[in-house]
Amino acid sequence: MIPTGRQNIFTKTVLAGAAVNVIMNAMLIPIFKANGAAVASVVAETTIAVIQLVLVRNELDGIQVLKLLPKYLISGGVMLASLLWLNQYLKKNILDTILMIVLGASVYLIILFFLKDKFLIENAKLALNKVIRRRKEQ
Repeated sequence: MIPTGRQNIFTKTVLAGAAVNVIMNAMLIPIFKANGAAVASVVAETTIAVIQLVLVRNELDGIQVLKLLPKYLISGGVMLASLLWLNQYLKKNILDTILMIVLGASVYLIILFFLKDKFLIENAKLALNKVIRRRKEQ
Protein backbone atom coordinates (compact mmCIF):
# COMPACT_ATOMS: atom_id res chain seq x y z
CA MET A 1 0.00 0.00 0.00
CA ILE A 2 2.89 2.35 0.67
CA PRO A 3 4.22 2.22 -2.93
CA THR A 4 0.78 3.30 -4.15
CA GLY A 5 0.69 6.34 -1.85
CA ARG A 6 -1.78 4.95 0.67
CA GLN A 7 0.33 5.32 3.78
CA ASN A 8 -2.65 6.51 5.84
CA ILE A 9 -4.69 3.42 5.02
CA PHE A 10 -1.67 1.22 5.67
CA THR A 11 -1.17 2.89 9.05
CA LYS A 12 -4.82 2.33 9.96
CA THR A 13 -4.60 -1.38 9.11
CA VAL A 14 -1.47 -1.74 11.23
CA LEU A 15 -3.19 0.08 14.10
CA ALA A 16 -6.14 -2.31 13.80
CA GLY A 17 -3.71 -5.22 13.99
CA ALA A 18 -2.01 -3.68 17.01
CA ALA A 19 -5.38 -3.32 18.74
CA VAL A 20 -6.17 -6.98 18.02
CA ASN A 21 -2.74 -7.93 19.37
CA VAL A 22 -3.21 -6.00 22.62
CA ILE A 23 -6.67 -7.47 23.22
CA MET A 24 -5.57 -11.03 22.36
CA ASN A 25 -2.45 -10.68 24.52
CA ALA A 26 -4.57 -9.56 27.48
CA MET A 27 -6.77 -12.62 27.06
CA LEU A 28 -4.20 -15.28 26.13
CA ILE A 29 -0.96 -14.49 27.96
CA PRO A 30 -2.36 -15.04 31.48
CA ILE A 31 -3.53 -18.51 30.46
CA PHE A 32 -1.04 -19.68 27.82
CA LYS A 33 2.05 -17.51 28.55
CA ALA A 34 4.46 -17.29 25.57
CA ASN A 35 2.28 -19.51 23.40
CA GLY A 36 -0.60 -17.09 23.97
CA ALA A 37 1.58 -14.19 22.86
CA ALA A 38 2.59 -16.11 19.74
CA VAL A 39 -1.01 -16.91 18.85
CA ALA A 40 -2.01 -13.28 19.46
CA SER A 41 0.75 -12.10 17.12
CA VAL A 42 -0.30 -14.49 14.37
CA VAL A 43 -3.95 -13.46 14.70
CA ALA A 44 -2.97 -9.78 14.61
CA GLU A 45 -0.78 -10.20 11.51
CA THR A 46 -3.51 -12.22 9.83
CA THR A 47 -5.99 -9.47 10.63
CA ILE A 48 -3.72 -6.90 8.99
CA ALA A 49 -3.22 -9.09 5.91
CA VAL A 50 -6.94 -9.78 5.50
CA ILE A 51 -7.90 -6.11 5.85
CA GLN A 52 -5.25 -5.09 3.32
CA LEU A 53 -6.30 -7.81 0.89
CA VAL A 54 -9.92 -6.68 1.13
CA LEU A 55 -8.86 -3.08 0.45
CA VAL A 56 -6.85 -3.99 -2.67
CA ARG A 57 -9.00 -6.88 -3.89
CA ASN A 58 -9.99 -5.05 -7.07
CA GLU A 59 -6.35 -4.42 -7.93
CA LEU A 60 -5.21 -8.03 -7.59
CA ASP A 61 -5.81 -11.04 -9.80
CA GLY A 62 -7.09 -13.59 -7.29
CA ILE A 63 -6.15 -16.55 -9.47
CA GLN A 64 -2.58 -15.26 -9.77
CA VAL A 65 -2.35 -14.84 -5.99
CA LEU A 66 -3.65 -18.39 -5.42
CA LYS A 67 -1.04 -19.75 -7.85
CA LEU A 68 1.72 -18.26 -5.67
CA LEU A 69 0.28 -19.60 -2.42
CA PRO A 70 1.72 -23.16 -2.59
CA LYS A 71 5.31 -21.88 -2.68
CA TYR A 72 4.80 -19.89 0.51
CA LEU A 73 2.91 -22.71 2.22
CA ILE A 74 5.66 -25.19 1.36
CA SER A 75 8.38 -22.81 2.56
CA GLY A 76 6.48 -22.09 5.76
CA GLY A 77 5.84 -25.79 6.37
CA VAL A 78 9.50 -26.74 5.91
CA MET A 79 10.50 -23.86 8.19
CA LEU A 80 8.01 -25.00 10.84
CA ALA A 81 9.20 -28.60 10.66
CA SER A 82 12.86 -27.58 10.96
CA LEU A 83 12.13 -25.32 13.94
CA LEU A 84 10.05 -27.96 15.71
CA TRP A 85 12.86 -30.46 15.22
CA LEU A 86 15.54 -28.01 16.42
CA ASN A 87 13.47 -26.95 19.42
CA GLN A 88 13.81 -30.45 20.88
CA TYR A 89 17.55 -29.94 21.32
CA LEU A 90 17.71 -26.33 22.49
CA LYS A 91 17.35 -24.72 25.86
CA LYS A 92 14.98 -21.83 26.46
CA ASN A 93 17.38 -18.89 26.40
CA ILE A 94 17.98 -15.80 24.29
CA LEU A 95 20.84 -17.24 22.22
CA ASP A 96 18.81 -20.28 21.24
CA THR A 97 15.88 -18.02 20.36
CA ILE A 98 18.14 -15.93 18.11
CA LEU A 99 19.44 -19.14 16.53
CA MET A 100 15.89 -20.28 15.81
CA ILE A 101 14.97 -16.92 14.26
CA VAL A 102 18.04 -16.96 11.99
CA LEU A 103 17.54 -20.61 11.07
CA GLY A 104 13.82 -20.16 10.43
CA ALA A 105 14.32 -17.15 8.17
CA SER A 106 17.20 -18.86 6.35
CA VAL A 107 15.25 -22.07 5.71
CA TYR A 108 12.21 -20.09 4.51
CA LEU A 109 14.25 -17.99 2.07
CA ILE A 110 16.34 -20.93 0.81
CA ILE A 111 13.22 -22.98 0.07
CA LEU A 112 11.64 -20.02 -1.75
CA PHE A 113 14.85 -19.65 -3.74
CA PHE A 114 14.81 -23.33 -4.76
CA LEU A 115 11.12 -23.00 -5.66
CA LYS A 116 12.18 -20.09 -7.92
CA ASP A 117 9.97 -17.47 -6.28
CA LYS A 118 10.08 -14.51 -8.68
CA PHE A 119 9.47 -11.87 -6.00
CA LEU A 120 12.39 -13.11 -3.87
CA ILE A 121 14.76 -13.51 -6.81
CA GLU A 122 13.95 -10.10 -8.32
CA ASN A 123 14.41 -8.33 -5.00
CA ALA A 124 17.62 -10.23 -4.26
CA LYS A 125 18.97 -9.11 -7.65
CA LEU A 126 17.98 -5.50 -6.96
CA ALA A 127 19.69 -5.56 -3.57
CA LEU A 128 22.80 -7.21 -4.99
CA ASN A 129 23.01 -4.67 -7.82
CA LYS A 130 22.66 -1.84 -5.31
CA VAL A 131 25.54 -3.23 -3.23
CA ILE A 132 27.70 -3.66 -6.33
CA ARG A 133 27.00 -0.07 -7.46
CA ARG A 134 27.90 1.32 -4.04
CA ARG A 135 31.15 -0.61 -3.99
CA LYS A 136 32.08 0.70 -7.42
CA GLU A 137 31.38 4.27 -6.25
CA GLN A 138 33.83 3.92 -3.36
